[in-house]
Amino acid sequence: MSMKHRSHFTEIHEAIANRCTTWPSCACGAKGERWWTLLQEWADPDKPPATPDDIEWARIDLATMLACMAAHCHDHAQRIHATMQLMQPAFDLRTIGEADEPAGPQLRVVGGRDD
Repeated sequence: MSMKHRSHFTEIHEAIANRCTTWPSCACGAKGERWWTLLQEWADPDKPPATPDDIEWARIDLATMLACMAAHCHDHAQRIHATMQLMQPAFDLRTIGEADEPAGPQLRVVGGRDD
């Protein structure tokens, strides 16, 4: 079988399986690395804290990334981890923009590198 046929077969298989095969080099993997670094900086008492707008953006962007990972990541453990993260109250997108809680619930990434 030629490489052209193998490549075509792989593309068809991926489309059928609807899985991302580039993890962690995909956009979600790169975004996760950037957010991990930023969240660590926000937790550092020697650095400026996140603003309420920063927290809202983090909630939206992280929830979007986690939803993609939960649905499409080829790594089963990553899909489960993303699904569990989405169960956290901070990622309930129905609460984004609520006036009584301008900063939203506290973000906590469970099962991260230091957990």
